[in-house]
Amino acid sequence: MNVPGKWRLLGGTSLLIASLVISGCNRARVSYNPNDYVEIDNPYIEGDPSENQKIWVPKSSLEKGVPRGGDLARKGYDSLVPKGKATDKTAAPAEKPDHVRHRLLLAGETGSTLNRQLADQLRTSFTVRTTGRPAPATNAAEEEKIAFVSSAVSQVGGGPVLFIGAPEGIKAGASIKAELFDSRGPVLLRSITVTIPAPEQDETIEDAVQRALSGLTGAIRDLLGRFPWYGRVITVSGDRVYLDSGVESGLKPGQQLIVYRGGEVVKQLGFAPGERITSLNITDYVGPDGSYAVSAEAAKVKPGDFVEIAR
Repeated sequence: MNVPGKWRLLGGTSLLIASLVISGCNRARVSYNPNDYVEIDNPYIEGDPSENQKIWVPKSSLEKGVPRGGDLARKGYDSLVPKGKATDKTAAPAEKPDHVRHRLLLAGETGSTLNRQLADQLRTSFTVRTTGRPAPATNAAEEEKIAFVSSAVSQVGGGPVLFIGAPEGIKAGASIKAELFDSRGPVLLRSITVTIPAPEQDETIEDAVQRALSGLTGAIRDLLGRFPWYGRVITVSGDRVYLDSGVESGLKPGQQLIVYRGGEVVKQLGFAPGERITSLNITDYVGPDGSYAVSAEAAKVKPGDFVEIAR
């Protein structure tokens, strides 16, 4: 007996449904809760408009982490877990508050082309100033450089000081030496040496110098990125405390600073801040990179005291 194709299909479907029902009766019932699932964008569309634009996945798998397939549930996971909320016990690395910028004092040969080129690169990350007078020679004793740092910061304010030594001739293989001092103390933080590489194809020696300076800038940026920002009190007038840092350094009105006096150089570690005097809140700016704080405790503060961002 010939049965039409559509009836054969219907009969087969009926048998399948019946077998599923019988099988289901032999199993424990599993309750379905729509709140246990979350709808996400289908990551497998791959440009095919006929595919479903959305799929549903168990919310439990998302809460435990991104399931097999890597990016399969990333969009749903991101929508389920609030941004910025840690999903494990590993804390995100801390950033400098409000992205303050170190005031970096550049000490080298006055008017040097190398100094100007380095200053241009450093300005992308720091507030750069120059000493205005020639620094000690690269091979000068460390004591002489420390004396120079103390004299310079008393005139232009606090912040790290970078000595840059010009090589003997701008050529491939020549070394550019830099020394970074903490003006508190003062104390030498790190010596960094870069070598001018051989020019590559279609590259001039000036291009090679720029590459060497980029490497030096990156090393300084990396070092000071882990170094606490600090500024200095310039003067005190009545209830106003004037600081050597402001808008260019990234300070903001209302920001809290801690004032401390002196400190000591700890061998092989660096400068340790001294006595805590008081705290201040920035009131407003003065000039391109200065600020002041109005405080009832201004009389406790003295010119030359240091300030750091409250943590």
